[in-house]
Amino acid sequence: MLLTSLSLAMALAAPHGAGMSPQEAVRAFLTAVASADTTSALDLLAPEACEHVENMIEERPALLCSLAAGFGVQLRPDQVAEMGGREFLRAMVASPALGGMLIFARYDLGTPELEDDRALVPVAYRFMGMSDTLVIELLRGRGGWELSDYYGRMPAPGRD
Repeated sequence: MLLTSLSLAMALAAPHGAGMSPQEAVRAFLTAVASADTTSALDLLAPEACEHVENMIEERPALLCSLAAGFGVQLRPDQVAEMGGREFLRAMVASPALGGMLIFARYDLGTPELEDDRALVPVAYRFMGMSDTLVIELLRGRGGWELSDYYGRMPAPGRD
């Protein structure tokens, strides 16, 4: 009984991406968003993702408002300017529109390209007659793979 309790406590304390492959981390993120598990989705994001959004909040809040609107989240530039990166990302992953889209979308995860502590995972998706491929960048951190960015096409090797 004590051993079981300790094992459960250790599993709950481990980072959500711990022990996962890059593809498993992407799949876990997509599943968390589709099932409205915002906490798990955010736990799979790298600190660099929040930092990137914080830079955009400072430099281009109106652009973030436009991006948010695409996810069904209505924000004004002054509201965005008051948010931190993690708070903005929370609003995006908690969006019912995004979760609903992921429920109906079909996606296939490709083979990752690995370079040291960076992985690029192509995600081919189909939704309402449209199809495309996104590339998800993951970084190894806090004991596991974490999502840090995404691209419309494969970025050049060694991108910082």
